[in-house]
Amino acid sequence: TGACAGAVALRHSILAIRGRSFPSTTDSVQLVAETGDGRLVKGEKAIAESRGAIRRVALDPPYCSALPEARRALERAGLILLGPGSLYTSVLPNLLVPDLAHSLESSGARKVYLCNLVTQPGETIGLTASQHLEALLVHLPRLKIDAVLCNSAPFPEALSRAYAEAGAEAVAIDARRIEALG
Repeated sequence: TGACAGAVALRHSILAIRGRSFPSTTDSVQLVAETGDGRLVKGEKAIAESRGAIRRVALDPPYCSALPEARRALERAGLILLGPGSLYTSVLPNLLVPDLAHSLESSGARKVYLCNLVTQPGETIGLTASQHLEALLVHLPRLKIDAVLCNSAPFPEALSRAYAEAGAEAVAIDARRIEALG
């Protein structure tokens, strides 16, 4: 944990972060994804390159310890922002640390999911904003999300073309379905 703490401090310094950020765990874990066709894919890079629909992700081993500072930050927060970032390989893995998930679910803070602007090849192709939210709720069924923030502004044509060339598209906002999820 000493090396990890040093790396976090260096990151704060380099990026001129005014707040504080903490890793979810310092335990050695590996991310594992179950694809829509039942395959298990191990490792963040392999998951992102798998190009198959992802059904679930998990940590191996599943019972790792949350960094105490991360738990305390969640317990004291008035606002918790989830995302943006790669849904299955960045956002969800941090929420799968059992102690951290419990702190998040029991926190009285307002919780906002920041939906990505575009789908991500290998992870979220074809997923709507409500399907991003559903993925969070499948993994953390007791989590109450107070709001979902989505971009509804059109992209400039050159940016849309660049995303399309990379195999991505704007995340479709299905507001009624999001509202139906509570």
